[in-house]
Amino acid sequence: MEKVSSDIIGQSDGPTDILVETPHYLVPIIAVVVLCVVIGFVIYKRKKK
Repeated sequence: MEKVSSDIIGQSDGPTDILVETPHYLVPIIAVVVLCVVIGFVIYKRKKK
């Protein structure tokens, strides 16, 4: 846990580091959400027919 907190403090020293790091964490999350929405929409459309 101590290593994690020190890493977070190290990253927050530079605002540019946060801007660079944030997308790397969000990209997979956004991709999964988009995939779920698309798959759910396709299933919903097929069931409606």
